[in-house]
Amino acid sequence: MIVRAAVALAGLTLLAACGTASPGSPVATPSNAPTATPSQVPSTTKPVVPVTKPAATTTEKPAATTTKKPVVTTKKPVSDSNAVIGPTGWQTLHLGMSPAAAEALGVATPMAEGDDLCQVWPAVGASALERVIVHPEHGVFAIHPKEADWIHTPEGMHIGWTAAQVAATYPDFDPAHMDYAHGPTVTVPGNPAAVYRMQFDGSGVLVRFLLEQKSDMCSV
Repeated sequence: MIVRAAVALAGLTLLAACGTASPGSPVATPSNAPTATPSQVPSTTKPVVPVTKPAATTTEKPAATTTKKPVVTTKKPVSDSNAVIGPTGWQTLHLGMSPAAAEALGVATPMAEGDDLCQVWPAVGASALERVIVHPEHGVFAIHPKEADWIHTPEGMHIGWTAAQVAATYPDFDPAHMDYAHGPTVTVPGNPAAVYRMQFDGSGVLVRFLLEQKSDMCSV
């Protein structure tokens, strides 16, 4: 019993010596204590959170739409040559053509009656013509087209034009002659030996025109 008490007293003395280390003195670390590695040391740096950018969105533009323009149709004969009066005539019928040659075309019927010295031949089978004025010796004096707005001169003049349009197209047009009995005339571009004779209504709109030789052979 005395032995047990001595052992207990020695143990208490050893514990007291270990627990009363002086301040500042290093604390002994057991050799078998685990050593912390850098990776195990808690870090004070905040973790970097990766920012994920939203995926780029592409907006598809609507397909371009094309608007078809309406097709404007105008009244036209079968061929352009059928619609044009001037500068020398209509198709193969020309001013100054002999009566025999004009008759051979079959576009007008020869008639003995006429105005003064000329004969009036009614057109037949010619969609653009109304009549042809023929001198027995000098041949075709004038060509009268029908009163249709699709018939025009090479410059574009047709029934429905205003006097201002005619004056802008033919510089020698004189509005003062609009009241003449047979209407005003203008020299035909490309054929100085011929004129276009015109008639206007009371509002100054062209209602009729014809192609004729400049020299008035039918009254002399």
